[in-house]
Amino acid sequence: MSEELELTPEQKKARDQRSKAIGLGLLGFVILVFVVTVFRKMQEMGLESAG
Repeated sequence: MSEELELTPEQKKARDQRSKAIGLGLLGFVILVFVVTVFRKMQEMGLESAG
């Protein structure tokens, strides 16, 4: 009952480009969260040593 659709080369190329864009967006988000977390932890450590 599951009938597979045959994609044209243009559709496959578009799908691959979308997948790459989603992957890069996700990677960028993960890097942003990591950088913000490290920055906040550094600030936290600096405030503790000053007080």
